Amino acid sequence: MPDLPLQVIVTTRGKDPSQWIQEVKGKIFFELQERLVELGNETAERMKDIIASSRKRADKGTHLLENSITSELLSSTAGVHIGIGNIAKMVAEAPYWQLINDGGTYVTKRTFTPPPFEDGEFRTFVEGSSHTIEPLRYVDIASEELTKHIHNEINRLMGEI
Repeated sequence: MPDLPLQVIVTTRGKDPSQWIQEVKGKIFFELQERLVELGNETAERMKDIIASSRKRADKGTHLLENSITSELLSSTAGVHIGIGNIAKMVAEAPYWQLINDGGTYVTKRTFTPPPFEDGEFRTFVEGSSHTIEPLRYVDIASEELTKHIHNEINRLMGEI
């Protein structure tokens, strides 16, 4: 998984950095913040789409994961701080989120107690089977796409300065 938080480096194209910052603040700062919030929402939706497109069954399990992925504006003071895929919510509502993202093996167990044996004793049995999940890497894919979109937006807005 990518290191978080995401950082973007912008060059000032030969302008004095303090002059460039003033121009950015004056012309595009709020527009860029608004677009970043939109990109956060689009990224959350993209993660949901990746999960939905890989669904093999119509069970509710993956719907819980999709529904747990949100985008939230956490702060807009001195920049924009957006949370995508609230981990606490994902763990609470879909604790298998990391297995779906990273892949791996999980074991299902079934406990059952048959009728009593001839000696009158009850015995409990446990059956298990393992399943391998191929990684979806929905976090990585969406993160890479988000980085690309941010760079494109910055380049577009920089062209306006």
